[in-house]
Amino acid sequence: MSHEPRRAPLSLFALLALAMAGGCSDSSGPEEPEDRGVLISAAGFASGQGDPVWTSTGSQLAYISLGDEGVNAVNAVTVAAPNTVRQFHASSATVPLALSGAGSHIYFGLAVTSGGLNDANFLIMRVEPAAGSPELLITTFQSSRDYVVVSEDERFLVTRSRLYDLQAGGAIDLPGGTPVGFSSDGTQLLYNVDQTSSSVPLPTLIATADGSARPLHPTGTFYHGHRWQGNSPQLLRVSNNHQGTVSVSEVDGMTGATRDLAEFAISHTGYGFESGNWSRDGGALAVWIDEGRLTRLYVIRAGSAPAPVASVTGSVSRPVFSPNGSSIAYFLYLGLGQRRLYLKSGI
Repeated sequence: MSHEPRRAPLSLFALLALAMAGGCSDSSGPEEPEDRGVLISAAGFASGQGDPVWTSTGSQLAYISLGDEGVNAVNAVTVAAPNTVRQFHASSATVPLALSGAGSHIYFGLAVTSGGLNDANFLIMRVEPAAGSPELLITTFQSSRDYVVVSEDERFLVTRSRLYDLQAGGAIDLPGGTPVGFSSDGTQLLYNVDQTSSSVPLPTLIATADGSARPLHPTGTFYHGHRWQGNSPQLLRVSNNHQGTVSVSEVDGMTGATRDLAEFAISHTGYGFESGNWSRDGGALAVWIDEGRLTRLYVIRAGSAPAPVASVTGSVSRPVFSPNGSSIAYFLYLGLGQRRLYLKSGI
């Protein structure tokens, strides 16, 4: 008996996207200039330190810079280049390795430089951007994968395969893997469990109440983002047929149903996709499509064709929507580990 996930009927959203995406996706010519948006920070050296993080008010963008070993922020309202950098934390005795936002706080993980992997030298801290005084929450062990993910109500925090209840106290050990994000009510954690038989992790729901796990429908490959529909994660899947078409769809993790979102025509033999991310309310999807000379950022909304909003040459980070969905921030990576933080408004 076949276990192929059922495919949901195409919505108006999908039909419009499929009909119109190809006509607008490969218009880059040799004379077309880049449209990066506004440069708001020369964000310094980076080596996999994640995406920029918006504060809850949308007034600042936080990021990690290894150049000054700081957890920094810049003004995202009154933009000027370069903006004055504000430091939430900076110390030669620590190296910032992980960053996230939840509620009204910015959370970050610091490795103490004087310790080894067998020492409790990974510090989880948080700061209220308006107050500016960091608070130490957890001291644990550094690992080869450094991350901190927090539920929006700030009750649950996961780091180094351990789920902490910051309100009730206590912690639950999780299987080896990487957290992706919490449901809006904080009751579920989307978690990628490492597989011994495959390099592709298994998407799994972890109940925050007791740590019980429920495997989800696999996407067949790495998925590239997610949004929540209730407590069911919708997993973003991007595929290239290697015949000039990049397809964007999402898989319902609970049911396995697939929904087509858009197709893009590309004129080269590469993968054709850089990264994607949903807005906080799940109403808009932003994807970087590598079209050859230019990599173009498209925003996809229900009932509308994919709209190009920015274009660059070079490698980029995931696009990150502001809390109200009207702006997108991203890093543009340059040579020698340098990067720049750009903001595209009026999305």
